[in-house]
Amino acid sequence: MFTLLLMFGSLCDSPSEGAEPETPLLPPNAYLVQARVIRVSEAEDREAEFVIEHVYAGDPALVEQKFLLTDYLPRSGSRINTKYLCPRQVGEVGLWWVGIQKDTSSGENQAKPSLFSYHDLAHALPRIYRSFPVVLKGGKPQDLRCPPIQYGDLASDPYDFGTERTLQWAEAIEKVTRASGDDNRIKILETYVKSDNAPLSAWAISTLSRFLDPEGKKQILTSSGAQRNDCELVIRHPSVAKLLRGDVKAALENYAENRELTIYAQAELDRVLMRIDGDDWLASNRRRNMLFRWNDVTDPIDRYFINTRLHELDK
Repeated sequence: MFTLLLMFGSLCDSPSEGAEPETPLLPPNAYLVQARVIRVSEAEDREAEFVIEHVYAGDPALVEQKFLLTDYLPRSGSRINTKYLCPRQVGEVGLWWVGIQKDTSSGENQAKPSLFSYHDLAHALPRIYRSFPVVLKGGKPQDLRCPPIQYGDLASDPYDFGTERTLQWAEAIEKVTRASGDDNRIKILETYVKSDNAPLSAWAISTLSRFLDPEGKKQILTSSGAQRNDCELVIRHPSVAKLLRGDVKAALENYAENRELTIYAQAELDRVLMRIDGDDWLASNRRRNMLFRWNDVTDPIDRYFINTRLHELDK
């Protein structure tokens, strides 16, 4: 089954002859799924086993496949003895990122592929996805991390956007990744930018920044049109980010004048345009006006996103 999945993925990565390859919207080997806990180990490592019930991004054939979640936090590519995820509960349903790895422990010539939680990857997902994993039912969302992460004086996690908004976001990810053609995907994303769903709007802005011109695409794709393994590092490098499609760049710059964008989306927009335009964006009137509007923001969580963004620039 997994051999077929990998073969299927390779075929999908290879564009038909003469067709322009589509822009990769997610890191290599990253699949967003809804999964249910079916077993929790009583051993000290508190391992949990999940079964996939729905695939939002990735091959639908992953449904009914299983993966394991361990209880340690990867940091700088290595494991440390810091307890990360609290014990899961049998029957709990949540949204998770998974990947496929090969198990070479058997010593066989043909390595056996298996699923694993994306938390076990040395290279993490882009920061826009930090609100995942999310418990949908059967568990306590605040118990995902032990001890809970502290966010200064905030009484709640600013990245806990709630079940309804996160599900809407996951469904949007599914719709965009299933759509065909860069132009079609861009149109869909532009409708999501204007959403009052903060993580969905911010994600749409971040994803729009991936649509490069033909020269830029050459930097993130192999000669066969497949996604490079180091795509995430390359696509965020300023020299490649500047190769954004002209129509997309113009749209992103115009969003800076939209007072209706959520603050979380505006902070992400500032981050994206800084990567694309550097000092030109910092000195622009559009950015100056956006920051002027930020002075009047009083909501504690919105202020957290503003202060976090400004602190990044002070480093």
